[in-house]
Amino acid sequence: MSTPPSLPIHESFTDADDYVKCLLSFASSSRQFQLLCGGIHILDFLTSTPDLYAGVLPREWRSWFSRHDMDKILTLLLRDDPKHMCSPLDAREAPPITLVEYIQNIRLYSLNRAFHPAPSTTPVSGNISIGMKDKKKHEVEHFAGYVHSLAAKIKADGGPEITHFVDFGSGKNYLGRTLASPPYRREIIAVESQKQRNERAASMDVQAKVTKKLPHKHHDSWLKLADDDLVEMLIRAGMDKERAPGFVKEDLKDARKAVTQNAPSSCKKVPQLPNGSITYLERQIVDGDLSDVINIINSQAEKAIHGAAKHRFGARALAPHIPDLPPIRLMTLSIHSCGNLSHHALRSLVVNPEVQAVAVVGCCYNLMTERLVSQSRKVPRFRAASGRPVAARDPDPDGFPISHQMEHYLHPHGQGITFLNIIARMMAVQAPFNWTPERSNDFFTRHFYRALLQRLFLDRGVILPNPVPTARDGNDGSCCPEESSFRPIVIGSLRKPSYESFPAYVQGVMEKFANTTLGECLVSRMGDMTAADLGAYEENYKARKKDLSIVWTLMALSAGVVESMIAVDRWLYLRERKEIKECWVETVFDYQMSPRNLVVVGVKHPPQDETLY
Repeated sequence: MSTPPSLPIHESFTDADDYVKCLLSFASSSRQFQLLCGGIHILDFLTSTPDLYAGVLPREWRSWFSRHDMDKILTLLLRDDPKHMCSPLDAREAPPITLVEYIQNIRLYSLNRAFHPAPSTTPVSGNISIGMKDKKKHEVEHFAGYVHSLAAKIKADGGPEITHFVDFGSGKNYLGRTLASPPYRREIIAVESQKQRNERAASMDVQAKVTKKLPHKHHDSWLKLADDDLVEMLIRAGMDKERAPGFVKEDLKDARKAVTQNAPSSCKKVPQLPNGSITYLERQIVDGDLSDVINIINSQAEKAIHGAAKHRFGARALAPHIPDLPPIRLMTLSIHSCGNLSHHALRSLVVNPEVQAVAVVGCCYNLMTERLVSQSRKVPRFRAASGRPVAARDPDPDGFPISHQMEHYLHPHGQGITFLNIIARMMAVQAPFNWTPERSNDFFTRHFYRALLQRLFLDRGVILPNPVPTARDGNDGSCCPEESSFRPIVIGSLRKPSYESFPAYVQGVMEKFANTTLGECLVSRMGDMTAADLGAYEENYKARKKDLSIVWTLMALSAGVVESMIAVDRWLYLRERKEIKECWVETVFDYQMSPRNLVVVGVKHPPQDETLY
């Protein structure tokens, strides 16, 4: 494994610094980008005055969109090569130059997502793949091989051998189970905050035949293993490779003989060691501090050598002959760690001397918090005098951005990257380049029904305008009194039949909230509307579905830059630390299979003390 470029950027940039400079300049100065990434909400689409569609998109864009169907528009936005957008056979059909330039900028500043798999990827075996769908299997196969190769690269480059992988947010532990099995045989520390998930994962280990249920009296069973197996176990526990064979042959000779003669019959059959090991820990990681996890690992390593012999023979027989264990060396890793968990994983490399490397694939950016501003729903400069954008929480020191450069970046509206709000981050988990005509039409319909329901709520008095006193709440001290939006009602998911028509959608909402205060309000305000009434209501706004679909597509397209900024912020955080030897971002999955495919990698300088490895 060779070190890839720092960032997977477009060839037009001279280097990563040039890219970051241009990226931040574009994101902080383009009003069009900020409007489409956090400046609008889909619930406002049919309730805004003046019209949101006309206010967000330039006139020439709307004119071109009006002359073409959605398939043509989606082809332009998501599939066409930007280099050839301005040269159709019919000049009248050419999209506006400003639209082409915007699309080109979005493609330019979005990190390259092309995937180049390793020449040889070990397939997940039948037992280990129990419970995995194709997407998860793809992720685990490629990421397991990736981090295993990364550990080998660190050692080949003069660094220490990675003794343990610490999986943040291990869930069902598909990754850890794979890494603990052949051909990797790694020591895994699976860290999960929910006890029931750990219990479920441990039971799946047995189903996958990674572990076996042992006899109750197995505390000394390790002394009866074959020499080669015991040597392997001691090396994995941390003993020097040159010391382990002699230790097994000489120091444990008498102990092994005594155990064989006196062991109870129930302990004579013991499992072999074809695998690594898995330790499940229920922990809520804070600020990347792994001190308690490290203490547990050290304790386990010590017990692996001392425990059984001391229990049977006492410290007098073996303690003087057992060398001190060398320090452990960890790699923190995670597939699709949600929200701030990725930040904690990156910080673990900085705050824990024992952590030598980190490899994290982020996800669920909407669950990230904001570090520089109060948690909000809209960009402060475009925030309306409404109920929804009121801040719910104070700034979070663990939130975005985590890099010094983005925290102190100066732009036309102030200092710091503060405009990637929850709407922008929520759009960053879309995968527009995976959209098929059928899939895109399905969620265009869902969003249209939700926006139409909001309009119906307003017309029928279910919601009322709820202005907040105008306040200077923005980096430029401005607010938009001409904008209007209303307190939202969270609908959430409905049954699939509810999306077959708008009347069915309204009925699904009424049923979901039956026997609630909101349900009573819906019945009193809307109970007299028949399916025909709702169908006619939909017909009045039907033409607006295309407009909404266009805006939603532009939001999803633009959010590729948002995801790139998040990945770059994490890379900058590592690069700014002097203890980091190298760091980079690259793709580890096929976008078609798993669109959140950017891994952030950091490796420390090797320890100075040669005795550490």
